Amino acid sequence: MPTRHCRAHAKINIGLEVLGKRPDGFHEIRSVFVPISLADNVTVDDAAVDSVICIPAVTDTVESNLAYRAMQAIRSRAHAYDRTSKITVEKHIPSGGGLGGGSSDAAAVLTLLRDHWSLTLTASDLWDLALQLGSDVPFFLRNRPSLVEGRGEHVTDLDGHLPYHILVVLPGIHVSTADAYAALGRGPLTEAETTASRRSQFLATVQPLLTSTPLLEPPSVTPANDFEAVVFDRHPSLATIKEELYALGATYAAMSGSGSTMYGLFATEEGGKAAVERFGELTAYLCRPL
Repeated sequence: MPTRHCRAHAKINIGLEVLGKRPDGFHEIRSVFVPISLADNVTVDDAAVDSVICIPAVTDTVESNLAYRAMQAIRSRAHAYDRTSKITVEKHIPSGGGLGGGSSDAAAVLTLLRDHWSLTLTASDLWDLALQLGSDVPFFLRNRPSLVEGRGEHVTDLDGHLPYHILVVLPGIHVSTADAYAALGRGPLTEAETTASRRSQFLATVQPLLTSTPLLEPPSVTPANDFEAVVFDRHPSLATIKEELYALGATYAAMSGSGSTMYGLFATEEGGKAAVERFGELTAYLCRPL
């Protein structure tokens, strides 16, 4: 069969509420995910035996790689035990930065192998597999601005567009997601946290940014990322980067996910390019939303 290829895009979080802990042990979240142009390249080829190659490598063993786990999961669901492939992932999204690179790679593998192996799996089948692989994976099957709730299983398309140039700054700091959740110290989930009014309050902070025309000044109320308080306490340099992004003219600046990637929304490409130059000592990319 011919080689199949796709780009597995990163995401940023516009606001992130961490609610209480569910009976299944997962925290309930509420966030707006927006896919961006920064992406890994994922390729599937025929091969005599399975293999997953990441360039550069991101895990100590292939079995712990989400792309490999996605291949095993879809084979098991479809009983396609006679199918084997070589998967190559050219990494551009940094690992462990809150941009969802591993989850995006896994979603790409699910869709590529469904087509490459000519499997008769439904969209519902892929969704179930995605949720088994990780909380963020279902979002990447749809890959459009969305409200993400629950542990990631509730994904709602949003009207509007993020009309900004996005400066992504990589501080080179590893933040453990598990440690970040633990530091928040959330108790059991309550009914009050999941009401329609709480949801509406959160969306009201995000909607001013999802417009056809970019804002030239920060809105009066901005979405909050609950992880920032605990992560900034341990890594003050991240708070400094956020302050610098605003000083350079960002309409909005925040940490993505549990960190450590920071980003700023710039109304013009010129403003974004000028800001990139100010972060010369760090890795920074100027991206666009999808």
